[in-house]
Amino acid sequence: PWSEATAVVVGHDGRETRLRAESFSNCISVGHDLTLTSGQTVLFDRMASIEVQRADDHTTPSPKAHLLITLLNGTAVPGVVEANCDLFGYNDLGRFTTYFDQIRMVRFER
Repeated sequence: PWSEATAVVVGHDGRETRLRAESFSNCISVGHDLTLTSGQTVLFDRMASIEVQRADDHTTPSPKAHLLITLLNGTAVPGVVEANCDLFGYNDLGRFTTYFDQIRMVRFER
């Protein structure tokens, strides 16, 4: 079940940070999802992974991140998201925060 899943955040340096998937969020949203600039919202619990193909520095005006989202059924969904907000979640150490321009991918392990 999703309550036992892990979000593995992989940084540019290859370092992995493991978080409780049910705590993983984008921005201050109460939802656990990504809203693409196309208007489509994709729930994290339907994803196998998020690959960051390119991301603007999060401190620049109107930054965007180009993503390739792989769904659980193997379908690849390309999309663009606003990249000025943090991605965060919790593990046994506490809160972890990052931005799209600082990571390569997020894998959801079940």
